[in-house]
Amino acid sequence: ACATLWMINPAFSESFMGRKYQIFDGRENASPAGLVVVLHGAGGTGRQIRRSSGFDALARKHGFVVLYPTAPSRLWNDGRFSTSLKPKINARDDVKWVSELVNSFVLKGVADQKYIYAIGHSNGGGMVRRIQCDAPELLSGIAIVSTKVLKSVKCAHPKPIATALFYGTKDKIAPHEGRNKANSIFKNAGDTFSAQHSVDIWRRQNKCRKTARILRYDPVKVDKVRIKEYKYAACSAPLVYFEMIGGGHAYPGANKSRKRASNRLVGPAIMDVNAGVEAVKLWGL
Repeated sequence: ACATLWMINPAFSESFMGRKYQIFDGRENASPAGLVVVLHGAGGTGRQIRRSSGFDALARKHGFVVLYPTAPSRLWNDGRFSTSLKPKINARDDVKWVSELVNSFVLKGVADQKYIYAIGHSNGGGMVRRIQCDAPELLSGIAIVSTKVLKSVKCAHPKPIATALFYGTKDKIAPHEGRNKANSIFKNAGDTFSAQHSVDIWRRQNKCRKTARILRYDPVKVDKVRIKEYKYAACSAPLVYFEMIGGGHAYPGANKSRKRASNRLVGPAIMDVNAGVEAVKLWGL
C-alpha cells in the first residue's frame, strides 16, 4: 500500500480511530519525509480544504506527505467552546487525536518526526495554535490563517516555533480589531485579541525584536487586496506576518472560487499571496 502511495501520488480517503481524513503522498520514494497537517475551518471538511488549499501540488513538487482530517461535526475543539454551550465539543480531545494520527505515520516510516508541520484556516487555525501549545514537541512549524488568538485559550507550554500568520484587515468573521460580543457575526464564536496583539503574542513567544523588515506588494490588482509583509528580526524561530490589506476571511491563494453569496461574508478571493506556498517556504520543506 505504501509503495502504491508514493509511486502514483493519489489522494486516499481513510479513517483513524473512527474519524475520517484524506491523505496525499508526494514522496518520490519510500523514505520518511516531511508531513503537513492541513486543518479546515468551521463547517468545512478535509476534502474541501484539500481542493482549495493547493497542498497536493506543493507536496508533489517538494516531496512531502499531507493529511487533511475532518473534525466531528465539522468543528475543531480549539478552546472556544464552553462546557455549557458545546459540551460534546468541549470534552473532545482533538489535540490527542491529531497527535496520534501523526505519530501513526511516523511509526509506519512514512513521516519524519523532525519535520511535522500544521496549517489551519479559521477554526482550523485556532486548532493549530492549541496543538502547538498543548503538544509543543509535535510540530516543527505552523501557519495560521484568518484567526486571531482566542482570549479563552491559555498557552501552558509556549516555545519558539517557525510561524506564518495571515490576517485580512476587512475580515468580518475574525475582525482585525479583535472579536467580541458586540461585533461578532456568529454567536459564541469566541472573543479574540486584535491582529496586532496576536502578532505581539507570537513575537514574544519566538523571542523576536519589536522591529521587522516590511515588504509591500500588490501583484494582482483585480482582487483589490494589497500585502504588507512583516519579517521579524533576531528571532529564536522565524516569524512572518502577512497583513492582507482589504482582505477578508478567505484562504489566501485558494484554488476554487466561491459563490457570490459567500463572498459578501468571506470577502474577495486573495490572489496576491498564497498561504501554502509561503508556509512551505518558511518551513524549508
